[in-house]
Amino acid sequence: MRTLISILVANALFMSGQSFATPNDVQQENQKITELKQKLADITEQLDDLNNRVDKTERHTSLDRLEITGDFRTKAHSLHYRDVVWNPAIKVNFNDFGAKAMSGAFGMPNDLNSPLGKMMQANPDLAAAFQNGMLQGVMPYVLAPKSVQNIDNDIFYTTRLRLNLKAKVWDNVSFAGRLSMYKNWGDSTGVQVFDSWAGELSPSTFKEFALPHLKYIAKMLPKRLEELGENIVPMTVFAKGAWYALDELCEIGYQVVGLDWLHSPAE
Repeated sequence: MRTLISILVANALFMSGQSFATPNDVQQENQKITELKQKLADITEQLDDLNNRVDKTERHTSLDRLEITGDFRTKAHSLHYRDVVWNPAIKVNFNDFGAKAMSGAFGMPNDLNSPLGKMMQANPDLAAAFQNGMLQGVMPYVLAPKSVQNIDNDIFYTTRLRLNLKAKVWDNVSFAGRLSMYKNWGDSTGVQVFDSWAGELSPSTFKEFALPHLKYIAKMLPKRLEELGENIVPMTVFAKGAWYALDELCEIGYQVVGLDWLHSPAE
């Protein structure tokens, strides 16, 4: 619109100069040209004002439809606990376990490579108690001996990101949602290695490109800590979604291997 008006005004200036300009009326023509230029400037200013109003209206309409807010928070914690009792155990339904064991769901007991055979080798007292009928119903299954210890975690970093979304889809339809992400970035009690995107890789790609680096960390970090005169701490590896590489992760030097919901507890 602004360009069209500018062209029309420029043509008017040209035509006026062609039609009326004579040697005797130069001063009068110059005055007309000045007035037309002023009018062009006024029209341009009015167009700019209209454009600004339209932009504000469109922006206001868009913001009415969609609103995005959020917050980002990072904390450094210092945690110290005394006389913490560590008595890990899980509840097991031994009636259900026995029925599945008798059906062969866990393999044969005389097969040392089957899940049932491995369990009986690792826990002979538990296996004997189960075979003698001493374990019935739901009972706790002890995972490790009871211990009392102090926990000193001088630095524990956490980060939280929250994104809030609100949208007025239509006069009678609205939407509200929140995307929250929480991450701990390590602590002073141990080394935790997270591979959050392992599940996005194929088994062959993970073993070729990711597993060697996880193995390198497990091998070189204790050596580096020893060179620096620092205490060697336990190491945890958690490759999210890498259910297919559980055996390999257990063999590359970490003291703890994290599992997610893609792993079968029985296995």
